[in-house]
Formats: sequence, structure tokens, C-alpha cells
Amino acid sequence: MSIRTQIFKIFYQTLNAQRNTLVSGLVPYAMPRKSHSQHPLNALRRTLGLSQTALARLIGVTPCAVKRIENGRLKISRDFVARLFLATGSVILETPGGLRTITWTGERYTRQSFELWKAELQPNSAVASALSAQLVRWIEILMLASARPGAGKTVQVFHAVLQSLQSISEQFKMHNHIDALLRERHSTETQLYRVADLRENSALATRVQFHDDPKWKDDDQILLTKPTGWLQHLEIFDLLWTHRDVLTSSVSGNDSGSDSSLDLLKTLAEVEKQLEAIL
Repeated sequence: MSIRTQIFKIFYQTLNAQRNTLVSGLVPYAMPRKSHSQHPLNALRRTLGLSQTALARLIGVTPCAVKRIENGRLKISRDFVARLFLATGSVILETPGGLRTITWTGERYTRQSFELWKAELQPNSAVASALSAQLVRWIEILMLASARPGAGKTVQVFHAVLQSLQSISEQFKMHNHIDALLRERHSTETQLYRVADLRENSALATRVQFHDDPKWKDDDQILLTKPTGWLQHLEIFDLLWTHRDVLTSSVSGNDSGSDSSLDLLKTLAEVEKQLEAIL
């Protein structure tokens, strides 16, 4: 199957998953019902041979959410159904005969259905690159629309997109994979870091793969490498955090012409250069 065909299939199936009617005469399951019968999500999970934790990890939700839905204590949302569909190719529906799980073509869902779905939509770098190109076009439309007269929300929309990207990377635990990819591409920066800064900034310590040692003093400096090129606002925060003492001094003000003032201006100029390099 070509990349174009795979992408078309993903978009087509996603569109169908979002419609109010997925199959003629069937309505997406929306409300939990008190029943002594097995919840369809529980049956689906057992068909796939997955634990609640494994299923939650597969679709990007919490194990607690899976458990509460199976117990009938939580309403199954459209977002949950869409996530489940994209990950497994299954759709939980409410029919006149009761709840059932089907494939996107309306057939009974089985373990073989799952294996076929995985085989056809096996993730790979070529598909990921093609899908990312589509995302770029959509984001461009969103950003241009935010700058139209009457909208005036470019900065707000940009910030929301950054927050969404960060949230997605956290939700799917992608940090290590992102760092590894950037390091493979040699998109890195090597410099000296103060041990005190690394101890106080856990996020930065993680990014540079800092492993503390009791023998080190706060003023010791260590040469470490961090990946760059992902969510620059995190790099900006790291930079401002590292030079927070200098920035505080610049706000409080010093006597112009003094040695400390000249050193401050020199450091601020260096910080500005680094900010320009990030942006």
C-alpha cells in the first residue's frame, strides 16, 4: 500500500469516526448503561489481549479512565472513541440489539481485525513525514486565519499550538524519543553548565542528561550536550534561568560606568545573541 493510500485511509477513517452516524442505522455509543453484562470496552480489551494499563498507553489516556468506563462510571467520550478507533480500527456502537464493537466497514471486530489494522497502518518514518507535511499546511492555514482583520489572535494561537505540542509530547511520553531523534540529527548544543543551575532546574537537568554526584560543588561547571530544535520557548526559559542573576541586576540597576555595570552589559549582550540564535 502506497504512502498516499495509507494517508488517505487514515483521513477517511478519522472523518468517519467523527460523524454522528458511522454506519447506517447505528449511533456512536455515548452513555454508559447499568448492566450486569460485560462492557464492550472490556470485551474489546480482552480480545486484543491487553491490560487496562496497556490499552491506556496505546490510545493515550489514563488507566483510571479505562477502568471507570469499563465499570460504567464514566461516560465514553467522542474523543475516546476516536482514539480507540485510530489505534485499533474498532468502533464501539449502540445498536437496537445492544452494545457491540465493529470495524470501520461495519463487520464484527475480532483479533484478526486488529492484526490487519496494524499491518496496514504500521508506523514508519515515510508515513510520519507525509503526515507532518499535511499538519504543516493545516497549521499555516490556522496561523494565517488568526492574522486576518477581526481576528487579531496570532500570538495567542501560536502559544496555544506550542502548549498543545508540549501536552501531546507529555501525554504520549515522547520526550526521550524526541531527544534521541534530535541527537541523531546532531541538532545539539554543547556548553558548560553550573552544577547549581542543574540542581535547581530539573527540566534542564533532564534535557542535558545530568546525573548528580555528591562530590560536585554548586559552583563546579560540567560540559554537557543538550538537544535543540524542539519548542524553542523551553530553550528560552533555560537561558533566562541560567542568567537570572544578571537579569535581576539589570532590572534593579547599577551605577553606569562601573566595572560591574560594564560586565553586566557584556553579559546581557551575550544573552541577547543567544536569544537571537534560538529565535
